[in-house]
Amino acid sequence: MNSDSKLWTPQFIIAVLIQFGANFGFFLLYSTIGIYATSMTSVELYIGIVTGVFTFASLFTRFFSGKMIKQFSCKPIILFGLAINVLSFVAYFFRHSLPLLIAVRMLNGLGHGFTTAALATFISTMLPPARLLEGLGYSMMMITLCAAIGPTVG
Repeated sequence: MNSDSKLWTPQFIIAVLIQFGANFGFFLLYSTIGIYATSMTSVELYIGIVTGVFTFASLFTRFFSGKMIKQFSCKPIILFGLAINVLSFVAYFFRHSLPLLIAVRMLNGLGHGFTTAALATFISTMLPPARLLEGLGYSMMMITLCAAIGPTVG
């Protein structure tokens, strides 16, 4: 095996750890946000909106994140998405009404969409072609690990 096909580079390890953190936060909140929304209102429609607005915001972000990645490259978009995520995580402590909670969830979804789209692109382009599938497998395994651990911790 030559040095061009090395998989576990510091860059790959950092990218996978960032991916773990971003997805862990998602799964941690996704499993508990419905319970929290129930404490604010008993209207099931609002509970569904609080839960679902994150997914729609994240999906909406995917429509134009590719163009942004081409224009600015992956790293700035990853940092932008992480900054939005951190801002939204802090904002969860300052929500006092249901509309504000919905807005924070939407902000969190936008940040998650930017981060995960740019990370997936970054990881797939940095891997050596001979080890692309193996590297993507490890990357996706981190997301699966988050799906197993996040709700349990939440």
